[in-house]
Amino acid sequence: ALGAAGLGTAQLYGMFAEVAANPDVEFPLEETPPPSGGDVTAARRELESLVRMGMELMPEHTPEKGWDALQRKLRTAAFTLEVTGWKNPADFFEALALLCKDGPKGHDITLNRWRNAELAKDLRRRVNAFGVGDTSARRLLDRWYAHRYALALRLAQGAAGEFAEHRRRSGRLDFQDLLLLTARLLRTDDAARVDLGRRYRRLLVDEFQDTDPLQAEIVLLLASEPGEATWRSAVPRP
Repeated sequence: ALGAAGLGTAQLYGMFAEVAANPDVEFPLEETPPPSGGDVTAARRELESLVRMGMELMPEHTPEKGWDALQRKLRTAAFTLEVTGWKNPADFFEALALLCKDGPKGHDITLNRWRNAELAKDLRRRVNAFGVGDTSARRLLDRWYAHRYALALRLAQGAAGEFAEHRRRSGRLDFQDLLLLTARLLRTDDAARVDLGRRYRRLLVDEFQDTDPLQAEIVLLLASEPGEATWRSAVPRP
């Protein structure tokens, strides 16, 4: 599934690190099917047309000052089309992403690096209408990213869970683990909460505004009696 979505393990490390470092955070996970059908067919047809037009308008040799930004993107898309045929959806969407960007500023071109300046202007208008801002192509790409996000997050959460269990088994808990386990103990064991609350009757919290929700939960559970539905509704003892 990851390969079909164009995701490699190296690309997922950042997400894994974020999930592993924030075990108390509930990351949104909504399964999204990959785009398919007529919308994909129409976008592919237009993208191929833009790539062909762009390649026809480029000079035979590299301009003295190099290819401009749009030329580089179109040449990359043309190369991937020639090599892969965009048979894998991931290859097509990777090419589509080259021309999709936030608006309102469109793609820049340097007119004297094209065969025909007027036709180059027309190409730029077509490319911008196709992929810049809130276009059907951009919405299609966003749906693809949403599909990939769900796949990647599931894997990252699984790996983070395994990593946390490894730390627990090997006795190598980090500070975040200690906070998480302490909050879980106070949340689920009323006897432990009462005992620890009696042992630590007074709590001094420096810079309380800088505490994160997990730290605030520990403080409020320690400072109150069991019975409240959540730590947010806990009332500290006088």
